[in-house]
Amino acid sequence: MTQKKTLTLAIAAALLSGSALAGTSAPDDSILVMFKHGVSKQERQALIKQNGASLRQLDAQGRDVKMRYIADGRIVKVSVPKGADRSRLIKTLAAHPAVEVAEPDYPLHALAIPNDPRFNELWGLNNTGQSGGTAGADIKAADAWDISTGSHDIIIGIIDTGMDYNHPDLIDNRWVNPGNLPGSTYGYSTLNAEQDPMDSDSHGTHVAGTIGGSGNNGVGVSGVNWNVTLLPCQFLGPDGGSTAGAIECINYFTDLKLNYGVDIKATNNSWGGGGFSETLRAAIESGGEAGILFIAASGNAGGNADSAPMYPAAYDLDVIVSVASTDRNDNMSGFSNYGVTSVDLGAPGSDILSTVPGNGYATYSGTSMASPHVAGAAALLWSVNPDLTADEMKTILMESGDSLVALEGKTVSGKRLNLANAMVEADPTPSFKLSLSPRNQQITAGDAAQYTLNIGNVADWMGDVALSVDVTPALSGVSLSATTAQPGQALTLDVVTSASTAWGSYQFTVTG
Repeated sequence: MTQKKTLTLAIAAALLSGSALAGTSAPDDSILVMFKHGVSKQERQALIKQNGASLRQLDAQGRDVKMRYIADGRIVKVSVPKGADRSRLIKTLAAHPAVEVAEPDYPLHALAIPNDPRFNELWGLNNTGQSGGTAGADIKAADAWDISTGSHDIIIGIIDTGMDYNHPDLIDNRWVNPGNLPGSTYGYSTLNAEQDPMDSDSHGTHVAGTIGGSGNNGVGVSGVNWNVTLLPCQFLGPDGGSTAGAIECINYFTDLKLNYGVDIKATNNSWGGGGFSETLRAAIESGGEAGILFIAASGNAGGNADSAPMYPAAYDLDVIVSVASTDRNDNMSGFSNYGVTSVDLGAPGSDILSTVPGNGYATYSGTSMASPHVAGAAALLWSVNPDLTADEMKTILMESGDSLVALEGKTVSGKRLNLANAMVEADPTPSFKLSLSPRNQQITAGDAAQYTLNIGNVADWMGDVALSVDVTPALSGVSLSATTAQPGQALTLDVVTSASTAWGSYQFTVTG
């Protein structure tokens, strides 16, 4: 009998080297050059190099790969070396016969203040000292909007009283069931046979407006996101709701994510009460395992949630972000629960103007109004970096805030949400990523195995990735189908063994 030798071939995590990064110079260190017609790639490279500067990646025709389709590919971005005189370099290049234009890479900003007529009342987003407030005691939304105003690709679940999905400030951001998913047209309800989440009170609509009221549409207010997808699940009515209803909503969102591919990033939970519930805690934990961040109001009893917990915010789960309320002067709101171990951070929650049913607007106060500021912030961060995990998102939100005396010793972070800082932390450095599949295989000695190596990009980076593969322990017959590739390409990792190949486990590490 011939004994077959089994080989286990496992893939190690792909490694990325910092040397692969490109095009990350700040605007102040860059120049834009437009060459004259007919200037070759070699001429362009030689001119820039002899002046001590550098170009981003060029294609075969000498075009900047990120500007190749405008002005006949004649515009390139030039990085100025540290310490060099940029103005002098501009003059030198502009005077060269091969150059048509050389000019600074001017810093620009989005016109971030929206035209919504009641935006000036939204002190939590932009506090100018209105109504007795303190200028700057806000989440710095206007600065964050210079980076992004949101994306409809980001879906936020709202577990509440429902949502007026026909409100003029919400209709453009409402979720619409394509027709083959559980729930009704615009979400889900545990309270009616039609599963229709139309708001039965006003609370959920108010929350929704803070997360994602349409910005710059000339109507009413703006949310933290101008563009986002809001998916309501109604379990609360005018007289409240039940733990079972809350669990059903969590189950609804988890089901959509796990079984239907609806990428719900987080839920906002501006509700609470009742005692400790093992079933509700387990439901939240399951949602977290599916990658859904649970953002919750800390409660309005004005007490210490460490000793008198308000659930669900106080459950000891890493996936929960518990939010206290601050006022327009960066004090903790008098009604807000606090807790140095159970409440994570603060956000504006006193006198918050937002949407209510019937095309209306109203000002409410509560940690219920603070939590959606954080949920909206998370959605905005995901719009620039959708690959952030729930744990990574929570860390960024907590660590990037503004330290406040009023929150020191009263919350885990001691900070109030700062959206602008968080956006900078979330915004990914242009780079690349590698993935291999399958993760492992078992073969018999003498057989061959093949893996697929996919090259992806981060923040639209394009360039050549140099690739190599190592095997532990050493194994001959291992090769990549190419040693360089660009994002979007797929290569193969081939493994050829012989009958004499030693049995055991082999680990491959592909480095870019």
